Amino acid sequence: MVSAPATLTPPASDDRVTHAQIKFDVMGTRAHLLVDGLEPDRLLEMGHHRLEDLEQRWSRFLIGSEVSRWNAANGEPFAVSPDTWRLVQTARAAWRRTDGRFHPSMLATLRHLGYDRSFSRVGPITSEPNALQPAFGSPETIPKLDAERSTVSLASGYEFDPGGVGKGLAADIVAEELLDAGAMRVVVNLGGDLRIRRRIVGSIGTTLLESNNAIDPTVISIVEPAWSPEPIADVRLEDGALATSTTLRRRWQGPEGTRHHIVDPETGRSARSESGPQVVLASVIATDGWWAEAVATSLIVDPEYVPDRCSALVLFEDGTQRRIGDFNAYQVMP
Repeated sequence: MVSAPATLTPPASDDRVTHAQIKFDVMGTRAHLLVDGLEPDRLLEMGHHRLEDLEQRWSRFLIGSEVSRWNAANGEPFAVSPDTWRLVQTARAAWRRTDGRFHPSMLATLRHLGYDRSFSRVGPITSEPNALQPAFGSPETIPKLDAERSTVSLASGYEFDPGGVGKGLAADIVAEELLDAGAMRVVVNLGGDLRIRRRIVGSIGTTLLESNNAIDPTVISIVEPAWSPEPIADVRLEDGALATSTTLRRRWQGPEGTRHHIVDPETGRSARSESGPQVVLASVIATDGWWAEAVATSLIVDPEYVPDRCSALVLFEDGTQRRIGDFNAYQVMP
């Protein structure tokens, strides 16, 4: 998880710009929205309602959500809203760009492992998981889109679960819409995964140009209390996304030992290295929240993965680290 700053500094070029923030529960986690703008309270209300709306459409724990009703369609085409269409498109892109390390059709396997309810209700599992569904590497296991009918479909026996990619996309959508609605800067924090967007005074067209009164950079601490109360790293992120996946939380016991919620598509089991120290955490900095989430999951599945268009820190159980891309350039040294 990460900790966001308690306050934001608005641009000095306009004294009417004020700051506001709100915290609430959504998508199975604690959300923290921070906004700089001319009407921050209005913008916060918009962001709050939008996240709740996306939860109602996408949550696998709500039987009336679009995702749950689609999963109950047993392979038949299912009509979805534009938001859910975008979610499925994004999940397909994440699967393709990670070469299948992130897989959006593994919900049935996750249920078999015991994560079949809200995590607070998951207890020890005494039976072995069911056999792995075949051909997770096949395109046949990936959701299909029918643009003419605005329907999605998935082979019978498979169920859609966007995982962290859904949460990252939700943060992207809310940050984008609040910026379009007049925010100068937006921080969407969903359980420690962040999306930061800012509109710098002097923008021309769709290009955001930095003025002499640019908003101060945001310094974020990457903290995992199950590992250490001290930050693993402090990073400076002005505009972009930071997502962290870890095997130290959402863990439960199975007959073979500890299980966690990040599943290796090749084995159908909780991701685990066959040799060398186990990965316990991956933090990824990227332009978009959905891509940061997809890469963080993929690095837990395969710590040797070399992703594109991002920087990352991978932490192993023996305390060693692997750093990818320009992560050191983002780090704030003590």
